[in-house]
Amino acid sequence: MKSQLLTVLAFAALLLGVTTACNRNRIDIESLEKDLVGLWWDEYEYSDVTEAGVPFDRVLLAVKADADHTGCIYLGVYNSADNRPLAVYGGPEDAGFTWRLLEDGSLMLNEMPGVKSTVLTKADGGGSYGDDMTNVSGTDAAYANGSVTVSNGSYSGTLDKADSGTETKIEEQLSRVVIDLADLTTDYEARNGDILTGTLGNPVKITIADGAVITLKDVTINGIDEKKYQWAGLTPVGDATIVLEGSNKVKGFNQDYPGIFAAVGHMLTLTGSGSLESSSNGGGAGIGGGAVVSVTESAENPISCGDITIRQATITAIGGERGAGIGGGTNASCGDITIESGHVTASSERNSAGIGGGGQLLTRRVSCGNITIQGGTVIAHGGLHAAGIGSGACPFSLSPIGNIAITGGTITAVGGEESAGIGCGGAGRCGNITITQDVTRVEATKGNNALYSIGPDSELGTCGTVIVGDKEGYVSESPFVYMP
Repeated sequence: MKSQLLTVLAFAALLLGVTTACNRNRIDIESLEKDLVGLWWDEYEYSDVTEAGVPFDRVLLAVKADADHTGCIYLGVYNSADNRPLAVYGGPEDAGFTWRLLEDGSLMLNEMPGVKSTVLTKADGGGSYGDDMTNVSGTDAAYANGSVTVSNGSYSGTLDKADSGTETKIEEQLSRVVIDLADLTTDYEARNGDILTGTLGNPVKITIADGAVITLKDVTINGIDEKKYQWAGLTPVGDATIVLEGSNKVKGFNQDYPGIFAAVGHMLTLTGSGSLESSSNGGGAGIGGGAVVSVTESAENPISCGDITIRQATITAIGGERGAGIGGGTNASCGDITIESGHVTASSERNSAGIGGGGQLLTRRVSCGNITIQGGTVIAHGGLHAAGIGSGACPFSLSPIGNIAITGGTITAVGGEESAGIGCGGAGRCGNITITQDVTRVEATKGNNALYSIGPDSELGTCGTVIVGDKEGYVSESPFVYMP
């Protein structure tokens, strides 16, 4: 099958050079070459052909031409019943070629295995790339046909020149598919490249495949708090990256589950130019882990959570009654939390930090990893007896928080009753707290009856070394503002 497809690839290469611009006395080679650096797409209809025994009736072709006069071709083989490819062939090794633009505006292809060097003449049509090819280089060049839209029958989007330079980007575009949540009637696993959109109309469970990068585009998932719905609003089963576009809102289902789960031992990454509001119905975090309701459950209970990274996006995370905005749920561990950039607002109703640990109600040893803020704007409000950034209420002192490092950005942290703005909630424990001179502004406010705005909550809590800029020691001033 692969050899047959490569024959098609070789033939397809001949289509690349259908260039433009009749009715011009002079050819601007530099401008025309810029037009040629990009992606061209075409679809070919097939019938009675199979890929590994599965019939396919559509082939989507992507041609990439680089500025160094080299290029390659990709083929995605599809069955009309599924918008994901059965296979993707091509790339530099299998289908590479070189090209050279001639002074008359035609294109020379050579060094194409099995294809004789051929000169392709200019196309008629007043500035198009021919009847079948579409310029999707993302430029507004004079020779373009005005369209930069690429579609695989389900996904439509725009590629720019930077995208055209990476083979992985082409493969992603070949495999992207839009899932309208309103159409789901059964549980669904989102796979790499999926775009979820619309409002979830049925109480079904949405998981995310391990290693998948998916997009939320104007999504609404409003989970129902019923015991029979034992799942989060979104549930990655391993590493997952969620790219945000537009405005999105996700709420978990049963109260013991978070809005968006972060799988234990794995990384959840939230990024993109869009916004997200994520919340739980009770003991779960807005983003992170859920609630452990029995002291006999193991420390690896699946409601504990893994690592969380946020970059670029606008995030509002609202924890439940004992779940952090971002971090742990009730009686449950969580991994490291890293905010690299973006605009993040996190809060909890009671006993849990805005960012960090959840509330502890059982004599159960759990923990939260390190909290690192490298940039962006971060606003964190702890619930009753919980820090803005740090630990939740820990009456048994069995739930330590790791180190807290703030190395950039504009930070506002407000503690709840008897809790620090940055550090410990009620009787909590945390590691070292470091705030460097690279930050733009840090404001920490302690809650009523708390001793410190940065440090332990009271004499019952314990905290490691606190260093703000070049000064060491717990900070009692409240509100405390640091602007180096």
